[in-house]
Amino acid sequence: MKTLKFGGTSVSDATNISRVLDIVAAAAREDRVVVVCSAMSGVTDMLVRLADCCSASSDPAARSDAQSVSCPGSAYAVSAASSDPATLSPGAAELIRSLSERHRAAAARLFSSDRLASVTDALDNHLSKLTALCLELSAANAAVSAADAASVALSSSVAPSSAGRQAASADTAALRASIEGTGELLSTTIIAAKLTDEAFPTTWLDSRELVIRDDMPLTYRKIREAVQQRPDTRIFVAPGFVASNSD
Repeated sequence: MKTLKFGGTSVSDATNISRVLDIVAAAAREDRVVVVCSAMSGVTDMLVRLADCCSASSDPAARSDAQSVSCPGSAYAVSAASSDPATLSPGAAELIRSLSERHRAAAARLFSSDRLASVTDALDNHLSKLTALCLELSAANAAVSAADAASVALSSSVAPSSAGRQAASADTAALRASIEGTGELLSTTIIAAKLTDEAFPTTWLDSRELVIRDDMPLTYRKIREAVQQRPDTRIFVAPGFVASNSD
């Protein structure tokens, strides 16, 4: 079995993805292949900014002059002018819109019209989950801010609970990590679908279920089992740079 890893520039647009597909197809004719891909170039930076926007939008004053917006690829309509802390800022909504447009544009160039709908549905599913994560992060940050404000109001000499702060920080860190890892899910969804379209028996593997960051023996076992359970698969496609913790 051969493993091929492609970085963000290699999958940055439909033209470069086509080159990747040619390389993978040639390798798959000789042996089974595991394809690991990064997000499209620049996408992870966008997702970092998106998480930052969700943190900033926990301050209602930052949304006071905002307009209502909606995010393509998402089940959520967001109004950044709302007093509800669990809303997205205009900046966050615009970033999700840009992510949707970029991946949809690549898919439109790679797939025929009869296959395009199912691929965009899969992309939209990831984007809906991304929007939900952003709403969770915005709400979590707002809750932390509210708790801090309440503590200060009760007594300027009483600091927020250290344990509570640590737990809240862990929650927001986990949400940020999930947001920032979405680009790999989007790029590999397109690549796996196109390889299937080209008649290669292909399986998309969710690295979050297989790669356990703090337990490499378990990771190796999960990967081995995933491959062994699919003897007819010729090409496995997995997102790079995403994993889970054992807990």
